[in-house]
Amino acid sequence: MIEFTLPLPVSTNNLYANVRGKGRVKTKAYRAWIDEAGWSLKTQRPGSLSGRVKTAYVLPESCGLDADNIKALGDLLERMGVVENDRLIRDLHITFADRENVLVRLEPCPT
Repeated sequence: MIEFTLPLPVSTNNLYANVRGKGRVKTKAYRAWIDEAGWSLKTQRPGSLSGRVKTAYVLPESCGLDADNIKALGDLLERMGVVENDRLIRDLHITFADRENVLVRLEPCPT
């Protein structure tokens, strides 16, 4: 099992903006979160998993996010090489607890 923490992600509604002449682009807030969360992840050296993955996210109770508002987390895990592809997350559990950051637990998922 791999376990680490990440800062609270940007709401899925605020990941991208429409920019005239460019189309959909990452917002400043999303780019800042990717940078902060990426460095946090690197310092924790979580390792990686290949193939199908069971994932558990424990979000802060007071975060204000909906339980299904977690797209940025899966995208970051793939971007940083922790998982092969976020499409391989096959078993996902989301809970809330009294905490300040996001706890992420990953383990191989039986086929």
